[in-house]
Amino acid sequence: MQLVYMQLGSSGLKQFRIAAESVRIVEPEAEIVLYTDQPPAAIGVEGIAVRRWTLDQIPDESRANTPEFGRIMLEKMRVMRDALARSSSYIVYSDVDIIACRPFRKRCEQAAALRTVHVSTEGDDRIPEVVCAGFLILRNDAVALDFLRSWEEHTAAVIARDPTRNDEDALNDLLAASDDWRPHVERLSSNFAAPGWFYSALVPLNNLRLTPLFFHSNWTHGHRVKEGQMAAAFHIFHSRPHRPLARLAFRSVRFVLRAYGRALGTIR
Repeated sequence: MQLVYMQLGSSGLKQFRIAAESVRIVEPEAEIVLYTDQPPAAIGVEGIAVRRWTLDQIPDESRANTPEFGRIMLEKMRVMRDALARSSSYIVYSDVDIIACRPFRKRCEQAAALRTVHVSTEGDDRIPEVVCAGFLILRNDAVALDFLRSWEEHTAAVIARDPTRNDEDALNDLLAASDDWRPHVERLSSNFAAPGWFYSALVPLNNLRLTPLFFHSNWTHGHRVKEGQMAAAFHIFHSRPHRPLARLAFRSVRFVLRAYGRALGTIR
């Protein structure tokens, strides 16, 4: 199984290091592949496959909703196609701001056997089901390649009309515009790759044994904030518990259970 990442510029390398360390803990045999324009010495992670990938005239740090960001995100589909061409079965594509929380190989294998493409979401049936382009499972077949080409073409068209839009906008538009992809594209539950708005619930979820497979540190602004959130989430799932964290966990669980009880009318 290959876990594929893309990082153009150096601004996300610290996030990648946290993500790679989390994968090594829960799935030590997983192959980590990084597509990047950065020199190997700057990456700071040993034992991974580094594939050179460059894009001309891109600043070292590009912010969301800018033309530069849109151009970088257009490369994601090209990276995924290249990775699939080198894979014999399936790949998992992950943004660098996603940490692995618990073993995931079996679930990813099951997903790849069921559908050609699985994509993460920002919600579920109770919340608008917006797909998130930061985490995908893709089976190596012709349908996946056609899907990536369609997504790339649609992204290029969307960016041409409005340079502040990006690949995720295009993916949601593509899936909403037609049912053609419905037999091939499955939306993952929000607890598979939990979105950033799950952050405050990570401790109670973990203590209630409802730990997501991955946590995506999106819904944040700025690399420093994102890195801090990733480090804190890493600590929750992969560090030995200590008393302050245990007290926080207990209080969080108690709060959730009381709120649930009040909702059911069982606690007055």
